[in-house]
Amino acid sequence: MENTIADFILTVVVEAILFAIFGLAGKENWQHFGIINIVTRVMLNAYLLYTVKDDTISMGVFIGLIVAELIICIIEAVYYLTSLKFTDGKSHRRRCIIYSAIANAASFLLGLWVFQNMWIGLF
Repeated sequence: MENTIADFILTVVVEAILFAIFGLAGKENWQHFGIINIVTRVMLNAYLLYTVKDDTISMGVFIGLIVAELIICIIEAVYYLTSLKFTDGKSHRRRCIIYSAIANAASFLLGLWVFQNMWIGLF
């Protein structure tokens, strides 16, 4: 349970920093950021709780995790494209997509680093 909470906190911190760096952190946009991160973390944690046994993962589960992260990246990008507001009235489509890809890749890699025991079951 502590690992799930730690992973969620690290994910939100990393993605929030990048959210601000990418200039997406408008007043109304933080609420959307929180909503989508809670929804997608619940989805990812449900997948992990269902597939990970004895704190190790098989290569198949690891590949499934990568696919799940890609799906989450797409879900978040679409959500940001349809819900974020900008003061200049533009959609900033490219910025939302690039942010989603970089933020999810960064939090995924950080999650692997934090939970080094995941690598044990791979090789």
